[in-house]
Amino acid sequence: MEQRSQAMQDKNIQLYGKLIADDYMSRGRTKKDVVSEMQHLFQSFHTIQMETHHRKIRILADGHAECEQSYSLKVYADGDWRNITHREQVFLHYEHDAWKIIAGL
Repeated sequence: MEQRSQAMQDKNIQLYGKLIADDYMSRGRTKKDVVSEMQHLFQSFHTIQMETHHRKIRILADGHAECEQSYSLKVYADGDWRNITHREQVFLHYEHDAWKIIAGL
């Protein structure tokens, strides 16, 4: 989850994509959809700052985990800062020695 925040702040789409499981599916959106949306976000804003708060991680059976957290996203574009605060529930799976996001974005 920290790598995701860093990828967003660095606007590093390659790192962001590596954090998403190839079989990601959530709300009818695939990995390709999520990465494409994030690429658009990266191009839309000059600066992105992301801070997470109140994170709770539950390790589940069979290499799965659930992360609940709040995040504050501060973006800069057109000479103006915009703030977004949101609570999310992200699901992960441990595969090939790394945690991958499988749903929830």
